[in-house]
Parts: sequence; structure tokens; C-alpha cells
Amino acid sequence: MKQDRIFARYAFGLIGGLAIVITALVSLGIAELPNLGFFVEHAGLGVIFRATYKSFDGSNWIKDALERSGMITSEGAAPVGAAGAMS
Repeated sequence: MKQDRIFARYAFGLIGGLAIVITALVSLGIAELPNLGFFVEHAGLGVIFRATYKSFDGSNWIKDALERSGMITSEGAAPVGAAGAMS
């Protein structure tokens, strides 16, 4: 939960900063507003990055499937093949 709040603050900071820069550039006549496709593309990329970020949390079906198959181990558990290893 704490990481979600930190990420939300970071995301809102980026969005706010981008809005300020775009507003300043348009107000000064240096640039024009980007078209709708630009915003849709970047919003989609944001959703994909957010999903990727959440997948590292461990609450995703890919990690769960890999743990069940024995390809990876959960945090805190002994690695696969560690039984009988030197102490």
C-alpha cells in the first residue's frame, strides 16, 4: 500500500509537470497542443507500465504459475535444489 501511494505521488508529479510545461509552451506560442492520438498513446503506455510495475509486486498470475511449477521460489523460501547444500 505504501508503494502504491509513493507511485501515485510520482505519477501525479509527472502529469502535473508535463501539464505545466505544455501550458507554458502553448501560452508562449512556442508549441501547439499535441493531438488526441498522442495523449491516447501515452495513456496506454502509462497503463502498460503500471501493470508491469504491479507485476513485480508478486500479485500476478505469471509469478504464481512459475512458483507452482517450481521454476522460481517465493521470497523467504529455500531455493530449488538447496536441500542438502553445505551449511
